[in-house]
Amino acid sequence: MDHKLFFPSSRATILHHYSPHLIAVEHPATINGNLKNTLLFVGGLGDGIHTIPYVSTLIDAVTGAGWSLVEVLLSSSYKGWGICSIARDAEEISVCVKYFRTIRGGKLVLMGHSTGCQDALEYLIKHSAIINGVIFQASVSDRESATIYQSSDRVSASLTHARSLIDSGRGTEIIPSHFRSPEFAETPVCAQRWWDLNAFAGADDYFSSDLNEEMLTRTFGMIMRNTNVLFLYSEKDQFVPSWVDKEYLLKRWYLACALGGAVVDKIESGVIREANHKLEGADAGVLADMIGRVIRFLGKV
Repeated sequence: MDHKLFFPSSRATILHHYSPHLIAVEHPATINGNLKNTLLFVGGLGDGIHTIPYVSTLIDAVTGAGWSLVEVLLSSSYKGWGICSIARDAEEISVCVKYFRTIRGGKLVLMGHSTGCQDALEYLIKHSAIINGVIFQASVSDRESATIYQSSDRVSASLTHARSLIDSGRGTEIIPSHFRSPEFAETPVCAQRWWDLNAFAGADDYFSSDLNEEMLTRTFGMIMRNTNVLFLYSEKDQFVPSWVDKEYLLKRWYLACALGGAVVDKIESGVIREANHKLEGADAGVLADMIGRVIRFLGKV
């Protein structure tokens, strides 16, 4: 957390114990029974409750539109991601979705941020997705982002080490810290998760720009027919290599979704100008652009 940007605050919430060891935190502006539509929010690597700057503003906006925002805690939240998998995340999201379907009617949309987008896509293609729509915000490739902060030799060496552990039945073993990039230095990461995140066609490799059309058809093309989809890609995302053509990449995803019958909102989807990964320090206009797209999308599902 950037303590320079932290301001103490409080907000009334509802705590949902949706699984024996997991909770979800609901953030209506006022605690009442009038909000029946639910936006389930899943963060990325290292995220948890209120770790993403724009969430507070998003809460007020969606509440005004008749929705409540629920931040979902998974076993992988905070530093748990290093020993978890998106398969486990998707299973837990499925339990959470069924929980909210049981306790209330209304519409339900899943929103992922960063690696939360991988979790959302994994859920959509591997589980019976009983949701009205999905929002992918900052759906970047962890594998490609590694090329920004680490040398190719270092990444290659780390993958060789991880693969050797996996092949010898030691995939749950934590890899040495010198293989991990600086932002992951304090998080224990097992060999299997490191491989999933950084190897070509690894379990987490859904959003890389070099995946071919057949691979995209097996992922985006498997989203359930008539599911509403919104893509929000940040123009200045610091985890996307400069050589990635963001507009072209989005078009490829749109096409793959259409092949399976999912409905991409092409009016609201697109590249958010001047936005970075988490919209940290974003101008009011940039934040309003992103949140406005979310609200208009929710009004259509």
